[in-house]
Amino acid sequence: DSICAGESTVFEGITVDTTGTYVDTLISIIGCDSIVSLDLTVLPVNIETVQDTICEGDTYDFNGNILTLANTYVDTVVGTNGCDSIVTLELVVNPRVDTTLTEEICAGMTYDFGGVLLDSTDTYIDTLVSATGCDSIVTLNLTVHPVYSEIQDQQICEGTNYDFHGMLLDTAGTYVDTLMSINGCDSVITLNLVLLDVLRTNLTD
Repeated sequence: DSICAGESTVFEGITVDTTGTYVDTLISIIGCDSIVSLDLTVLPVNIETVQDTICEGDTYDFNGNILTLANTYVDTVVGTNGCDSIVTLELVVNPRVDTTLTEEICAGMTYDFGGVLLDSTDTYIDTLVSATGCDSIVTLNLTVHPVYSEIQDQQICEGTNYDFHGMLLDTAGTYVDTLMSINGCDSVITLNLVLLDVLRTNLTD
């Protein structure tokens, strides 16, 4: 006979739970000895511990049980020898990493987002693989500030000057100055300066 570990059987009034051969001598109905031998095998109960990892949002099938949370789970199944097999699952759930970036560039520049060069104001999303092997969602809020360009036409009279951002000009011509806008981008100002002659009239009296 065979039993599972933790179980017992009764042999001629004696409870036994250990592998071995047990012998008992009885008196048969005709008054002679009757020898009964029991070869008992105690089959082991298998105990197994499994460690596994999933990513947040994924599921784990544990003998038909769909798991999503990190925890220690125990299940009892019937082993190949007909005895219980106890399986302990230590499940780890690695988190998904979400990152939000806010960036600003000037018109005419590009922003490298995961190998893609961007030059327009918009929200962009990219999925990377984190160090734990799970998805890492990166959201980029990109703002492209304009580069301003302004043309000014001014006139001065001969003998006077014009203050062009700290430069005193007294000669006709085209002048260019590059300033920094409030957003940190270039602001290009072009000045077309015209010098008006002073009219001179000679009078003879």
